[in-house]
Amino acid sequence: RRAGISVLTVDRVERGEECRLDTKRKIILALGLRVSDREKVFNDSFNDEHEAVGMHHSGIEDEA
Repeated sequence: RRAGISVLTVDRVERGEECRLDTKRKIILALGLRVSDREKVFNDSFNDEHEAVGMHHSGIEDEA
């Protein structure tokens, strides 16, 4: 609930399926971590995507 994402999305992520970069950010922040701690949650190219879009810690917003 804190992440503002659907239960179906959480289920897919837990099964290891892909999700949007913003969804990953929301999950990381909802867990009380920093985006720089992403490797504790995700093992993928999140780092490259994060740097490419210049993402910053801006809090948790509701998913559209």
